[in-house]
Amino acid sequence: GRYFIVVDQSIDSLVGQITNRKLTENAFIEKKDLVELDSNKIHYQFVLDENNEIVPVDTIESEAVITLNSKPFTGAYPVFKIQTNSQTVLCSDPYHFSNKPYDGIVIDIELLGFQNGFLSKTDIQPIITSSHQQIDSSTLLFPNPSNTSISFSNSLSKITNTEGKVVFFNRGLNTVNISNWNSGLYFAEFENGEVLKFIKK
Repeated sequence: GRYFIVVDQSIDSLVGQITNRKLTENAFIEKKDLVELDSNKIHYQFVLDENNEIVPVDTIESEAVITLNSKPFTGAYPVFKIQTNSQTVLCSDPYHFSNKPYDGIVIDIELLGFQNGFLSKTDIQPIITSSHQQIDSSTLLFPNPSNTSISFSNSLSKITNTEGKVVFFNRGLNTVNISNWNSGLYFAEFENGEVLKFIKK
């Protein structure tokens, strides 16, 4: 058989190119929507291995830093773990650090899965160093991940990002609208001293 590689901005444009160039006169084109399935969900947390490198490990949903889908679906974005000499991040853009392959900046890249929404750079190191703060938590935070709002069972003190910058400060609230926030990992600090992490999709 003959095979063609056709690149364009959308599926409809690809179909148009293939049709106009008569690449499949004796074949047919099938367009399918891929559905996101709960059965394909994978839950990750991150640990340091014996070489002091950050590695993803499967975990249960309640202990997950991020939940992804193991298979692509319509509208999904990939999520990569990208490692340089100075940091390890989660990101949907495999070219976040460099547009040139094999230039020595990126020393490791791993596809972890897919999610509904683009994930901008999230530094993993604060996830590792703050993971002890969620042990035996009495505070509920939901939904997580979320792209609209998050609610809490205790009074909120402030929310910080992975760089330690305070992005929200208002004591006593139990719900926060995060619809206009950047995608990534955040830390919610409560008046009872607890700190919980959540993902903005």
